[in-house]
Amino acid sequence: CFELMLEEIISGSPTGQNQFFTIPGLWLGGDHGFKTSWQGIPVFENDSMTLTKQFQKGYATVAQAYLSLLKVRGIAPEHRQIKLVDEPSWRKPHAQDQCVALFRFTKSLCKPFGGCSIRTSGTLPIPTEVLDLLGPTDVWDVHADFLSPSSAATATARGLKLTVYDNAVALIDQPVLRARAFVWEQFQQRADIIGSLSWWSDTDYPGGNAPGVPVVSPW
Repeated sequence: CFELMLEEIISGSPTGQNQFFTIPGLWLGGDHGFKTSWQGIPVFENDSMTLTKQFQKGYATVAQAYLSLLKVRGIAPEHRQIKLVDEPSWRKPHAQDQCVALFRFTKSLCKPFGGCSIRTSGTLPIPTEVLDLLGPTDVWDVHADFLSPSSAATATARGLKLTVYDNAVALIDQPVLRARAFVWEQFQQRADIIGSLSWWSDTDYPGGNAPGVPVVSPW
């Protein structure tokens, strides 16, 4: 199915191969809970910094199959994207070390195929130990609330590509101000923009995470 979809995208898109093709990865959430399993397989040994053998074997099998196909189809390393971690909370025990372990393992899987693009969403600044593992083919999606000139400069100086997203709860009494501020902030930082303004607010406000509670958009 993936191969057929890939062929359709490449042949039917005006950008052809010059776009991101996502390899099934895993998201380890931040403040919303730190998931420790992938496809039902534990990622870490007893929530430590050591990856389980079951995860390494299963994840390697899937990732390498996709990487092999993308390489054969001529997809450049910077377009072979793996979404690994979503909004990691550096305040949580072992979060930084777990990210490092995941990034290192993923890099080792990608290396035989010429590389890939690790994509992570979260805050700035990025811990040095994590930043040291990222390079020009990787992407860090920065939440608009944490974008600042100094932290952005540190990341881009390493060659890391920055993009911006904003999924904060919309301020109903300040809709024009928030919309203008987001565009102005993005322009000032010279970072690319992804997603749409406050998409989380429209899909998960209020009570969208609670079972049986209808999602009600303030708009």
